[in-house]
Amino acid sequence: MTLHHSLLTLLLGTALSLPAAAQVGGPSASDSELADSDITRALDSHYLSTIPDHFTYSLREGWFVEAGLDMTLYNPYSFDFGQVFPKGRTHGINAAFGKQFSREIGLRFRMNWENGLPLFRNRGLAWVGPIDPESHESTNMDKGGAMFLYMDVPISLARLFAGNQPDWDWDVLLIPRAGLGGNLAQSSWSPYVGMGCGFTYRLNNRVSLYSDLTYSGITSEFFSGVPGAGTGMGVGWGFNGIISLHAGVRIGLLPKYSRSRRNK
Repeated sequence: MTLHHSLLTLLLGTALSLPAAAQVGGPSASDSELADSDITRALDSHYLSTIPDHFTYSLREGWFVEAGLDMTLYNPYSFDFGQVFPKGRTHGINAAFGKQFSREIGLRFRMNWENGLPLFRNRGLAWVGPIDPESHESTNMDKGGAMFLYMDVPISLARLFAGNQPDWDWDVLLIPRAGLGGNLAQSSWSPYVGMGCGFTYRLNNRVSLYSDLTYSGITSEFFSGVPGAGTGMGVGWGFNGIISLHAGVRIGLLPKYSRSRRNK
C-alpha cells in the first residue's frame, strides 16, 4: 500500500468516528436545552414558594353555610359564677351563612336558638326568665326559649402571622361579634357584643369542622323576670356576661380557594 492510500484510509476512519465520539462524550444540543429549562423551572418554583399569595374572591366565590350545636352560660351582673352550672346553662342549635373575602378575613351571619328544644331541657335553670314564683324554676323553654342574631368577622390569625399556607388544614381565628339577644319568653331584645376565638379543620375542599368560644355582654332587659338580676344602672355600667361555645360543620357552596385571582 502506498503512502497516498494510507493517508486516505486514516482520514476516512477519523471522519466516521467523530459522530460516535460526540454522542458518547457529551450531551447533544437538545439535551442541554432540556436540562437548562428544568433548572429554570426549579428555580422559579422555589422563588414563588417564598412569596405569600393573597387571594380575593369574586362575588360568587367563597360562600358557605354552617350548622351545629352549642352551649351557653349566662352570668347576670353580681351573680356568683360558681353556680352557673346548672343555674345559668342552656343548650341549643345554630345555623349560619357567610362569605370569605380573602384567606385572612370573612363575614358570618348566625342564628342561635337556645333552650327551645325539650331534648336540651335543663331543669335546674334559674337565671333566664321568666321564673315560676312557686317552683322557682325557669319557664323560659315552655315559652319559646332565647335567640341570638349576630354578625361575626372571623380573622385568620394563622395566616396573618404565618402568611399563606395552602397546605394547612387547620386555622386559628379571632372573632369580633355584634348583634341582638332576645328572650323570646318575654318578647325582649337587647344589644349583644363580644369577642372570641375559633378553630377550623378542613376535611376537603368544601367541608370543614369548626368550633368557637366567645365572651359577650348584654343589657339587663334580657334578664328581666329573674329576681335580683340586672345591673340596676344604665347601659355601659356593670356587665351581664354570656359565654358561648359552638361546634359544627361548614360546607362551602362553591370552591373556597380559587387560584385565579391574586392581589398584586
